[in-house]
Amino acid sequence: AVFDISTSTPSLTGFVVLSTSFSTPNYSHRMDVAGNYAYIAGSKNSMLALNVIDISNPAEPKLVFDKEIVRGGSSEQNVRISGSRMYVTETNGTIYVFDISKPSNPVPLSSISISAYNRDLAVQGNYGYLTNSTYGLAIIDFSTSTPSLVGVASTSDVGTSPRGVAVAGSYAYVVNMAAGGSLSVVDVSVPSRPRVVGSAASRYTPTMVSVVGRYAYVGTQANVEIFDVANPLVPRKIYEINTIEDGNGDAAPQVVGDKLFITGSGVHRFYTLILRKPIFRLPLLVNSLQVTSMLCKMLRCTTRFRSARASMWV
Repeated sequence: AVFDISTSTPSLTGFVVLSTSFSTPNYSHRMDVAGNYAYIAGSKNSMLALNVIDISNPAEPKLVFDKEIVRGGSSEQNVRISGSRMYVTETNGTIYVFDISKPSNPVPLSSISISAYNRDLAVQGNYGYLTNSTYGLAIIDFSTSTPSLVGVASTSDVGTSPRGVAVAGSYAYVVNMAAGGSLSVVDVSVPSRPRVVGSAASRYTPTMVSVVGRYAYVGTQANVEIFDVANPLVPRKIYEINTIEDGNGDAAPQVVGDKLFITGSGVHRFYTLILRKPIFRLPLLVNSLQVTSMLCKMLRCTTRFRSARASMWV
């Protein structure tokens, strides 16, 4: 589904029906968007299946690629796009690399098998940064036709249950679900020798992270926490936004320009927030996709149903 979020009243613009490869009891999971195309991975009959959707006309998205690619599809896949490459991770431990120079015809290039339970993948340059239940943070060199594991920050460093990962410059940001939750900052300037240089505790159970500029936006099972990471050695939580009404879900934050988008399981609606200077002011909620649109004042949203509430941290 494609939504117009240019106003305070989001509206459904268009949609496309995916192939039977993604119908129950099969699975589709995190997608990624690059240019005029959206990429979604799923599984069917123990096969990794891919759909590519042309979204150049938002009112009429078109399915341009629909195929089961390789044997071994597991129940959860994540997709990451970097340049002309698409990376698909599976919980069974495999990462597949595709050439998407022609989006309507992804071509398999290579793969690498890591210990089971891959969680999230960030790609920067020739390197992939993978959270994995066995290794912790695994760094993979994708520069050749035979990808290789080149460095590891172990679970004793980043936590025993690493989930989301983001990379910005020389640092990787890893969120860990165990022991109450944490955000770890890892220096990856030397890929073969990653080292944790800073960390901060989470009040909840973090599962996803997005980093833009000096801020890390951490999605948890209860809310979105925002950390100031201008000094990577001392990350500091500055405030949180409560979006999950029942406290049981996964908030998925994503920043585009001056807007913070929040969705995910347990959120039950799609939030758009305008980011002002976060060190001084709280985000301004400009729309929420369910029942009605709303405006959020500086410190509290007041509507006839619970919405995002922001709390300042000092």
